[in-house]
Amino acid sequence: HHWSRLQGPPPADPAVVEAMVAWLCDSGPTRAGRQPHLDHPGFDRIRTTSLDHHLWFHRPADLSRWHLTTLRSEATADARGLVRGALHDETGRHIASLAQEVLVRLPPAATAERATDGDS
Repeated sequence: HHWSRLQGPPPADPAVVEAMVAWLCDSGPTRAGRQPHLDHPGFDRIRTTSLDHHLWFHRPADLSRWHLTTLRSEATADARGLVRGALHDETGRHIASLAQEVLVRLPPAATAERATDGDS
């Protein structure tokens, strides 16, 4: 969960506001996709990227007011995760919904580590 708002006046163009909402909704799902792996011994080396992102706008947003983004990792398996979320304004109105497929990868060990693993 995270709260956000603009520090200045919002743009007058509704298309620019929607682009800003899209950016806001894309700034956290990959992090949420890593959450189920917090206890993994190589967690600090997990890499994630967005594979597919869907966003539905339900009503206009006034980005000069506070908005809550909530994200939930629904599933992770075979290096992929599904994150769903929503954007609500400070009064609780549902502004947008999102779904994002996330690639979740633990990179291979460093070259130096691999070089010593099989050496005799």
